[in-house]
Amino acid sequence: GGVDDPAQTGEGLLELLAAARFDSLILPALSDGALRFESQSCRERARGGRLPWSRKEFRQGEPFPETVLKARERGLRPWAQIELLTGGRVDLPAPCLARMRPRWTQRNALGRPSPIGADTERLFLCPNFPEVPRLFSDIAVETVLRHPVTALVLDARALRLPERPEEGLDCLCFACQEA
Repeated sequence: GGVDDPAQTGEGLLELLAAARFDSLILPALSDGALRFESQSCRERARGGRLPWSRKEFRQGEPFPETVLKARERGLRPWAQIELLTGGRVDLPAPCLARMRPRWTQRNALGRPSPIGADTERLFLCPNFPEVPRLFSDIAVETVLRHPVTALVLDARALRLPERPEEGLDCLCFACQEA
């Protein structure tokens, strides 16, 4: 199907899943460091209280809240998925967690935000900053309290560990240097 194919749209896909008698589906609430909904947790942490990714031009896909409601209307049970520690993509200029708080990103020996090991596409947030696990925890709680989801999937698959030890996992961010 092409772009005009209704099966390729969010609603078309929901219709197909419901017709095929699926009962659940996983919807991204936080993917590649970008939220799919307005988050009070992130707003409180954003500089000046402004979240640039709330602007339409930075949204990726259909907004999470609307998709959750549309799935429920079709008898589907939506699960929310949150990618843990993924701060953003190297190749996308769209605002993300790594750009919101660059100090929290994992860093290389030159002190620059750096992908980990074999993963050259994503930037990751360092869990040694106390604010990082707190942020993901707050986003998870906010997701289940504000949206009628059936389950929450905390996804660490995006964090690809190096296959060879020499590729290293050493983070040289501010928190790791102080530890």
